[in-house]
Amino acid sequence: MMPLESVEENKLFRVTVSGVPVILLRQGLQFHAISATCPHAGGPLDEGTLTGDVVECPWHGSRFCMRDGHVLTGPATVNAPRYEVQVRDGQVEVKRK
Repeated sequence: MMPLESVEENKLFRVTVSGVPVILLRQGLQFHAISATCPHAGGPLDEGTLTGDVVECPWHGSRFCMRDGHVLTGPATVNAPRYEVQVRDGQVEVKRK
């Protein structure tokens, strides 16, 4: 969990959920979270480039939709696992779907 006010809009945040690195994105009132590890070769997606709601892996350029984890362009062929995000009492909670 983290305070809602500490989550800036349109910035990738690396958080840990049950020992797993996850990236969190806030866009207005919407929150999205997917695995921070690229399913292609383990690249750090939290260090990638964000364009709208699409993150590009800094290692090989695979692109993923932050809304649902779907791979948009390879070389990755597997979607990034998606996480559930809830805002409760001013705190942002992220958990595995």
